[in-house]
Amino acid sequence: MERPPDTAKQPEISGTRFVLQIILDCFAFIFAVFAAALFLSWGYLVPANSQGEPMQIAAAIGSAIVSSAILGAAVFVPALIAIAAAEIFRWRSLFYFVGAGGALGFVVWNVGAADHATNLRPGTTVALASGFIGGFVYWIVAGRTSGSWAAAKRGN
Repeated sequence: MERPPDTAKQPEISGTRFVLQIILDCFAFIFAVFAAALFLSWGYLVPANSQGEPMQIAAAIGSAIVSSAILGAAVFVPALIAIAAAEIFRWRSLFYFVGAGGALGFVVWNVGAADHATNLRPGTTVALASGFIGGFVYWIVAGRTSGSWAAAKRGN
């Protein structure tokens, strides 16, 4: 009887790890969107020369909670595609997640900006920075373990 060809390069999928990674991805998306929204709110509501007054900080956090729902809805589908690609291809690079976050921030900020067809919209750099922060937070929470549910089979 012939032995089947070596399948060491085919991944072995663990159902438990897959479900746990999906849950981790969901929480990471929520944290990343909140971090991006907090960056935007903080810059808008807490002036650089302030002493960090409690009401300004509370307003920034409250605004971030509300705006993260809007921001999350705006980036949900493209972020889902980027996360799925990272999971399928097991991309764990910090540069991928930070770059994808920046690209999401850039695209969402400039969608429908027909009046700025030749120039960038004002605030594009802030939107990029917000996306970079969101991508970094996502990487910290779940991006470092992307694709860990598909472990390589061990040879016999």
